[in-house]
Amino acid sequence: MFYFLLVKSYPVKQYRFPVNEVNSCPTTNQSWYEAGVQLNCTYDKNNRFQYMCIPNQAKTALLEFCYDYFIRLHEKGHCLHLTDSGTVNEDSCKSFNDGCPYRPYLSNNIFLFQRCLNINKQLGCFIDDPQCPLVNQRH
Repeated sequence: MFYFLLVKSYPVKQYRFPVNEVNSCPTTNQSWYEAGVQLNCTYDKNNRFQYMCIPNQAKTALLEFCYDYFIRLHEKGHCLHLTDSGTVNEDSCKSFNDGCPYRPYLSNNIFLFQRCLNINKQLGCFIDDPQCPLVNQRH
């Protein structure tokens, strides 16, 4: 079954490019690609697929979109979020007990680090951040 049949999406209008709020992000390379195909994502000039699914800046929603800039390399020890201005930015996750990226990675490979996609939407934090209240509550 295709990823797009499993996840509901809702348009978010505040960004310079189309963005959908989703209940969860794809968890495999194949489902990541299929979700991007459904959004008609293309490749950047470095032949990197521009589909993304990451938290918003407030960590209150997961957003999927075709990024309109280059897919870039991110440092280990950082998760990603989409800023209110539509830029992919980093959050340190070095305090996580487990699941923080242990090596540099391309932003479109964030699905390899699922803890970076587990957020407490009500409290606006990464569930695996020790500073996040109700750490055991998964959304």
